[in-house]
Amino acid sequence: MADGLIARSRHRIGPFHLHRPSSLAEALDLLPTAAPIAGGVEWVEVMKRGGTPAALQDITKLPDLATIRQEGEWLRLGAAVTHRQLLIDPIVEGAVGGFRHVWREIGNPRIRAQGTLGGNLAASNPVYDLLPVLLALEAQLEVADASGTQCLPIQALAQRPRHSLILAVRVRAGAQLVFDRSLRPVIGIAAVRRESSIQAAIVWAQAEVRAAPLDDPADWCDQLPHWVDDAHGTAIYRAAVAPVLAARARARLLLPVGAA
Repeated sequence: MADGLIARSRHRIGPFHLHRPSSLAEALDLLPTAAPIAGGVEWVEVMKRGGTPAALQDITKLPDLATIRQEGEWLRLGAAVTHRQLLIDPIVEGAVGGFRHVWREIGNPRIRAQGTLGGNLAASNPVYDLLPVLLALEAQLEVADASGTQCLPIQALAQRPRHSLILAVRVRAGAQLVFDRSLRPVIGIAAVRRESSIQAAIVWAQAEVRAAPLDDPADWCDQLPHWVDDAHGTAIYRAAVAPVLAARARARLLLPVGAA
């Protein structure tokens, strides 16, 4: 790609090589030197700050990366699926109740139209809303590297093999989901009900995002990382509102379906 493009930040976007692999094997061969790109939301931000990579590879044409399908009790969401696809696909809402409502709150229309599931996860930013939702859903991560393809728990996102490619996220169907982000970026909570059990995950700046059973909101909050002060809120405030949000999410999930 020729150089000369100027971002709004006034940083000059330098030249870089753009590869377009047609197979997974070709993409994996390129990984050590060419980072994957699909929607490009994260990479554009990096480039605006002057961090142009030497090479990228467009993975949007790889088989199954932009598809959504049901596989038995599992819902497979390809890594190149956009947030808008997740929002409008009837298979998704049929497999996980409340999923569509949650996705209306993620990002803005531009981000939802362009940003992808895999790109959001690869950014590994705990402030993003997607990770706590997938943690609460106890999702699996389908990744591939030179040794083959494997499924990992979503908690292993940061420990996935080096030079691996995120292929998909797998979510077990038959769940009801709520996500309370009314106090973001101070704090947010995702909770999932399967039959009589409720699992919840919390997200806030500087915290390790984690999930745990939500039987009692106060006990659940005691298992969370130690609160700290930051530009968005104080530790005292977070400690006070966390059990309130947890109790509210739990109450919504215990309502009859359609009553929330």
